[in-house]
Amino acid sequence: MRKAVVGVDGSRYSMAAFEYASTLLHPEEWELVLVHILDEVLIETAAKAGISLDEFLRSNAEKALGPVEEKARRLGYRVKRVVRPGKPHDEIINVAVEEGADLIIVGSRGMRGLKRLILGSVSSYIASHSPIPVLIVHTRGRP
Repeated sequence: MRKAVVGVDGSRYSMAAFEYASTLLHPEEWELVLVHILDEVLIETAAKAGISLDEFLRSNAEKALGPVEEKARRLGYRVKRVVRPGKPHDEIINVAVEEGADLIIVGSRGMRGLKRLILGSVSSYIASHSPIPVLIVHTRGRP
């Protein structure tokens, strides 16, 4: 069985990436590793608000991963969840390597120009630095 790591952040972009991937990857051939990375800045903000790390991780992960995991299981995929703190672009690659994944799938917000320069692009970083093939699903211009 092959493995695909799917970056899930709760956005419509990551849902679109999953939806597209589910049209390409056959459930009997692929296991999906759904990865949710909590950015360190969000963790610090939660800590300052007096929210425990465990509670924050659990709550945030369930909101982001729950709908994707439910749909993946309904479609017949074997599913594994990975939730951890860190920098999303680094940790998605790390999880893929640790899992022996065959493919990384991420969504793209389609930012351009100055906004992309300032905010960076998780998907671009992953594509440039991953030793594993990467599928970037662009949603710009899609409903």
